[in-house]
Amino acid sequence: MSLESWHKVLDPKVKGTINLHEALLHEPLDFFVMTSSTLGTIGASTQSNYAAANAFLDSMARHRWSLGLEACSIALGMVVGVGHVESHPGEFTFAAHHKAQQTIANMKQTLRDLSSREVYTVFLQTTSSR
Repeated sequence: MSLESWHKVLDPKVKGTINLHEALLHEPLDFFVMTSSTLGTIGASTQSNYAAANAFLDSMARHRWSLGLEACSIALGMVVGVGHVESHPGEFTFAAHHKAQQTIANMKQTLRDLSSREVYTVFLQTTSSR
């Protein structure tokens, strides 16, 4: 993976999250929700940039909690009907992405796909008071 590819995926999540964290640091927030991915934990090596970006979000949630601030990182599995895999199905058929295919197949066996309504329900549960 090129350095450009690494930063193309990592920078928006990392820099965007840091910017929001710093801009809202002294605001009395009811919630600070970040959506990460289960691939942050079990992603394939071909998705290391994506895994690192999502692991950063999980770490930022822990950091904000350590400061006594609101934070939640929801590590979602595949959401049915949306997302990169859904909009680029042919991209995951090449031999170079075989390990990614195996990871996704394993996730589908281990984790149930979520509907967008289920994601919304999870979001509502995370934003309710502690």
